[in-house]
Amino acid sequence: MSSLSGKARLAGLLYLAVTVVGVFSLLYIPGLIYVPGDAAATAHNIASHEALFRTNISWRSGVRRWKSSSYSRSTVCSPSSTEVSPCSCSFSA
Repeated sequence: MSSLSGKARLAGLLYLAVTVVGVFSLLYIPGLIYVPGDAAATAHNIASHEALFRTNISWRSGVRRWKSSSYSRSTVCSPSSTEVSPCSCSFSA
C-alpha cells in the first residue's frame, strides 16, 4: 500500500467516524435529554445523564472544529503542485 493510499483510507475512516458521531449526537442524544416545553424535565435529564451531555458537547465542538479546519486547509491552502505550500501552517481555533 502506498503512502497516499494509506492516507486516503485514513481520511475515509475519519469521515466515516465523523458521520457516525454526528448522527449519534444530533439524533439520539437530544431525543434522550431534551424535553420540548418542559425545562424542569430537561434539567433533570441533563443532571441524570451528565456524562452523556458533556460528551455530546465535546463531540459536537470537536466535529465542528475538525470540519472547519479541514475545509480551511482544502480551500485556502491548496498548493498547485506537490511541493509544500507557504500555507502549511497550524490552525488554531
